[in-house]
Amino acid sequence: MDEELCGLGRAGLGHRADLRGTKGPGRRRVGGAGRPRGASARTLYLDHDGETADTASLNYVESWLAAIAAAGYRAGLRARPGIAARFAGRDPALALWVVGGGGPAPGSSGSGDTTAADFRPQPAPGASGVAAAVLWRHTAREDSPPLTGGGSPDLPAFSIAADWSSAVMANPLAASAFTAFADAGGAGGGSGAGAGTAISASPFPFTALTIAVNPGGPKGQATLGISDALAAARTAKKIDPKIKIAVFDMTDGGLDYGKLDDEAMVFTASLNKITALGAAFALREALRAAVQGVSAATAKDLLTAVEAAWGATVRKRFDKRPADFPKLSRIFNVTPGSTPASWNVGFQSDGKSPSELAALHDQPAVNSLLFLERMLLMAQFSDTTGAGLTIRDLGFQYIMGTMATLGLYDATANKGLWLAKDYVGGQWGTVPSFGGQLAHARSVATFFAALGKGVFVGSGPSTEMVNRLDQHGTRSFVEEGLGMATPPLAYSVHAMKIGLYELDDLPATSGSADEGGYYERTAEGKTLKYALAILNGTRETVRSAARVVDEIILQRNTP
Repeated sequence: MDEELCGLGRAGLGHRADLRGTKGPGRRRVGGAGRPRGASARTLYLDHDGETADTASLNYVESWLAAIAAAGYRAGLRARPGIAARFAGRDPALALWVVGGGGPAPGSSGSGDTTAADFRPQPAPGASGVAAAVLWRHTAREDSPPLTGGGSPDLPAFSIAADWSSAVMANPLAASAFTAFADAGGAGGGSGAGAGTAISASPFPFTALTIAVNPGGPKGQATLGISDALAAARTAKKIDPKIKIAVFDMTDGGLDYGKLDDEAMVFTASLNKITALGAAFALREALRAAVQGVSAATAKDLLTAVEAAWGATVRKRFDKRPADFPKLSRIFNVTPGSTPASWNVGFQSDGKSPSELAALHDQPAVNSLLFLERMLLMAQFSDTTGAGLTIRDLGFQYIMGTMATLGLYDATANKGLWLAKDYVGGQWGTVPSFGGQLAHARSVATFFAALGKGVFVGSGPSTEMVNRLDQHGTRSFVEEGLGMATPPLAYSVHAMKIGLYELDDLPATSGSADEGGYYERTAEGKTLKYALAILNGTRETVRSAARVVDEIILQRNTP
């Protein structure tokens, strides 16, 4: 709030004659003008007059707050207690400046007495009736001395007359407060990221996945290339006509590719939860890279600085879709490292075992779990509530921004892994029926090939995701298909995710079952390895196609 209240531009803080108007009755913008700089974004306050607000007025406030956040500023609201309380408890928190409410300051007559030079606490702002308030004007007049400054090419001359009478920091008009201020719901200069080190790393520091599509030709006992062998199997009615397939034979360390209608976009239901899983690990790696070497008094200050630096980029990564931003404090546990300006960043977790998670699947208790457990329920058990909470914490902008950055979604062609619904009724703007969870086989197989090769935002995250998905608690259609062989076959690694939708409203062109994964099994003394996507089928047709694919991979790798 130091720079926020003092940084400052030509709009006076609380001085009625200096307030610049905004559109809409009873609302004015107050606070710092100019663009956010460095690790601490300034706070811009919307001044809401009146004791009550109708729906249109509240919608205006919501839109204003979202626009301010999208521009990289911290949003604040100056309002009567009944209005301010409506906007408390948000993540990230709004800076709430309460006007009126509560009782008079201790020792005052309540008739407009001036307050002491130090506004703190007299009483604390929380006594206004809004516990989250950071400023409270409980006196009846504007009694603070003006603060003047500026007059340079970078900062026009300004005069600010403040009308608060208590605050969670020392007298904001005292210069010492500008460096001593700890936390008033915003990113204070004294406690935010260190003055010499700003957040400079990108929220999307990755390049497109290096998974080249090299057509797999004849090899070993296979007289046909992979794609030709798949086409021949379809002609022989071993593969259903609706099925879409993409496969990478990775057995000898290569990426030999085969396909059947691999770029046809289809509805893939819960399979698309892999987008949120991948984005979560990408965000963890991006955050780890961004905060190393950055000084901050607390982890909260550090995350506030990250949001200030990344906000404008992430919130409008897809500028025609609603803005959102990851809830960093709900996702990550951040603690100081062993050396100055170093940080440990991990997912919030209480360490539940796989058996404990299995018992929580589809239970109300999922709502109270920490981020890692909710994400694992989504990925390993396809838990609907876990998926909804995970996606809402990450935000669609970051999830799809990650897919686009990694080359798993092509915004120009509108093809690839696409997620715009959160499985619990939420959606990202206007989304047609069965249009919120889409993919083509190539994007799904590429996702899993990257995991198998160890190149999905790094070898460590890739290995961790393979291990997590290998512990799945759902059925695997591909594994079931191999189990029906004579003799039955089994995988040593089957890191996979299914999609299954068998309600009556499914369009006739869509399949009810899908699966993508990275698989390993031993045959003839050799470990077969492949990344596979089989989409747009039924349980039975996916199983049948899986047996065909595995036989092709075996033939290619048998001398």
